[in-house]
Amino acid sequence: MSSWPPSGPDAWEEAQRAYRLVRSISPQFHAVLLALYWTHYNAGIPLVDKTSFEQSTKNTGELYHCHLLHLSILAMGYHFVDQSSHDVPQVAATIGESTFHCEAKLQLWLRLRSPKLSTATALVILGDLEFQIGNSALGRRFVGIASQIALDTSIILSDHTSGGSNQEMWMRRHVVAACSLYDNNWALLGGLSPLVRTLEMGHREWVARSKEKHTPILPNSVSGLEEQIYVAAAELQNFCETIIEMRHSIDTLRNGLSLMGRGDSERVSLNRDMTAWYQGLSPELRWTSNKKDVVPVAFFLLHQQYNAAMIRLHQSFSCHRSHKTGPVAVAPSGTAHLGHLTAISQTVCSRHAKQIVHMLDAQESRFGHAVALLPGLQAAATAAGALMDAIAQTTEPAQREPSSRSLKVLLRILSASAGTCKPAGALADMILNFLNRSIVPSDNRA
Repeated sequence: MSSWPPSGPDAWEEAQRAYRLVRSISPQFHAVLLALYWTHYNAGIPLVDKTSFEQSTKNTGELYHCHLLHLSILAMGYHFVDQSSHDVPQVAATIGESTFHCEAKLQLWLRLRSPKLSTATALVILGDLEFQIGNSALGRRFVGIASQIALDTSIILSDHTSGGSNQEMWMRRHVVAACSLYDNNWALLGGLSPLVRTLEMGHREWVARSKEKHTPILPNSVSGLEEQIYVAAAELQNFCETIIEMRHSIDTLRNGLSLMGRGDSERVSLNRDMTAWYQGLSPELRWTSNKKDVVPVAFFLLHQQYNAAMIRLHQSFSCHRSHKTGPVAVAPSGTAHLGHLTAISQTVCSRHAKQIVHMLDAQESRFGHAVALLPGLQAAATAAGALMDAIAQTTEPAQREPSSRSLKVLLRILSASAGTCKPAGALADMILNFLNRSIVPSDNRA
């Protein structure tokens, strides 16, 4: 690490502590951690341009590099490292945490005095790491702070108003997209409202401009296919925001059949729009099983997020039959109509849940993990809920079998990540308990 410590405006104490920590590991282990970050995190949630970051470690360009971001990247790489490696004990802190993670949180408060783009980037990474160790509330706050920094530092700028380089504009757009992705996934997972709605304007402007006919200038480390996936994922988040708003509207008003009727039309319209969008994806972006061995992590994430969004869209109707005593009163004249909608929604939810499990299984087979990050865990939790609901609707073994088979595959995938992701372990325990109560044969967790 001859390029450390980079000179610049960082506090001397901050620089020295980061320098000593990074130099405490071998160059080989440092390279391993960086490689794991690029392969397993940044390829799915593109926050940092690899080439710009590596160059900035040498010329201390703070737009792409700061000590906080460097430590956060190493901490995320540690999340994917082989825990049997002889290098692990020297950087291990508490269960699931590394010394890089702990030091990054200490340095965070210094960086917040004058936050930069790299600060917002590090906050998003740290937010997911906090989720992994069970500090979901703190992790969500980190993403909220990152979103606010994005606004306060004018990260959301259109091309014609920014004097920044192409790399800078790319980073700005993707920080905003990542904030939206995490904010929406936390909202969907916890039944919450998004923290920062004002990101929407800049987010949607990027999507609109990205669909223009000219080819954008991309960083050297990003392929055209990857950028297509990222833009499609950003488009999908616009649908997710609408689903979240719709669900909160229904939960808030709940004034009987009149509300259900209004919900019907909104749901049908949004379902039509989302289906048309998904079918309109370019051939390169469409899901086919023969692509699983060549596409990046982002491809799996895109399709998992779409199927999870479709389940969330239909989920409130699919649950009505199993919650007859719930707060929504239905007039006798509407019972048949509601029952029809419920049956359709349950079928839709079950189908998309099985597709999520299939994709998670393919991702695990390819990369060795599938629910190591919040967005993947949200999709898994959504699928689990739909599959358990499908099993609960019938006592016929033949009808239960497809859903229970998918649920057991999901249990295996979650159990494999339970050691490094507390929410994955909690969800695996819940599924196992459900299977046992439902008298569905299941394999014991490893």
